[in-house]
Amino acid sequence: MVNAITSAQIPIIFDPASVGTMSHVGLSVVKDILPRMSVVILNEEEAFYLTGRSDIKLALQELKELVPIVVIKRGSQGAIAVDRESDFVEVGAKSANVIDTTGAGDAFAAGFIGSWIEKSDLLAAIGSAIDLATQCVAIIGARPPVNP
Repeated sequence: MVNAITSAQIPIIFDPASVGTMSHVGLSVVKDILPRMSVVILNEEEAFYLTGRSDIKLALQELKELVPIVVIKRGSQGAIAVDRESDFVEVGAKSANVIDTTGAGDAFAAGFIGSWIEKSDLLAAIGSAIDLATQCVAIIGARPPVNP
């Protein structure tokens, strides 16, 4: 499927879900598909697992050699990202009354994807991702209200 999608020049934004999932599939398989991704969205644990690094910026540098845009979610520390044309982009988390973190990573990815498709601006996409994740953690469940 990945071959068909990339052959059609459709961008793929990949969020591997967890270290457990990558471990089950196999690290070599995940690393083999990364160069065909347009964007990878990871948490710190996933980035460290993929690279064997324990420093976030070193992990980003290594991953950007494989994927044009790398985004790492950092929970209460916000997010950090890099692309091949620019230096690191860091955005801090917003203050929130955290009630339930269920779905926060998925909300982050949705916020990033929506903004990236609309603007192709890494800083704006990270900001939108953090905004949506912040709304998500402030409620029970994973369904922030829809803005009309």
